[in-house]
Amino acid sequence: MSEPLRIERLSGPELGPYLPELARLRIRVFRGYPYLYEGSAEYEETYLKTYANVAESVLVLVWDRDRAVGASSGL
Repeated sequence: MSEPLRIERLSGPELGPYLPELARLRIRVFRGYPYLYEGSAEYEETYLKTYANVAESVLVLVWDRDRAVGASSGL
């Protein structure tokens, strides 16, 4: 039997350790149609620091074991 997906909600500074994983996920998702985005981990992590610097930000990550497979974010 496979392990169920895990959902985690984070805000503000809690996001810091998850920025590399979120950057990886964003690049993978936005690479496809209709975005066709060729981002870099450095750019994404810099962009995502905005979320970590805002206490009212929210990030919901969906995990399949130790890999993020879905995310939603807001400021």
